[in-house]
Amino acid sequence: WAGMADVHRYQDFRNPTAKAALVADFLKRSVPNHPQSVLDVGCNAGEVTRHLNEQGFLTLGIDRPEVIARVRHDNNRAALLPFEVDTESVLHLPSFDCVLILSVHHQWIAVNGDSATRRLVRLLSRKAGKTLVMEFSCLNSKYGWLKPELFDDNTPNSVMEYATEWLAETLPDFTFEFLGLNKEHPVDEPYRVLFGGS
Repeated sequence: WAGMADVHRYQDFRNPTAKAALVADFLKRSVPNHPQSVLDVGCNAGEVTRHLNEQGFLTLGIDRPEVIARVRHDNNRAALLPFEVDTESVLHLPSFDCVLILSVHHQWIAVNGDSATRRLVRLLSRKAGKTLVMEFSCLNSKYGWLKPELFDDNTPNSVMEYATEWLAETLPDFTFEFLGLNKEHPVDEPYRVLFGGS
């Protein structure tokens, strides 16, 4: 969680609007009727949540209580809820048309390991009535310093291969498509890989 220590620094180099636009385009193509309910897991500052709400989606962002407490004072941040996501608490979440798992997959693997992360993602997928969107980091170090190399750092095709295999093994009932490369941090991680599943 060290990389999430400063929620405002986290947004300094990122373009959440571009990421949200990729997600919104996927949702509009996948489920043409509006509005759709969306759960943004690990919403951080709520930028993607806010953008999707402005696009007509009914979006709820959840994150750890300390993260939400830092952004709650900003009146422009709507529909953010403090919620600690784990295998126990997920069972208490209602269902949504779409579940977003952005910027947290690698953190869960680093903290809890791959098997526990797969279990958590499977549980979250049961809350996704129609679609699910996942983002994959392009740096092995984000997945934990002691992990074996999963892909070639900052090589989108290599990360896409890892992500495609991970998704097929973890969520075989979903059909995933590559949504695009999301700009991340220009110095160490220029892009992250975004997939949408139905």
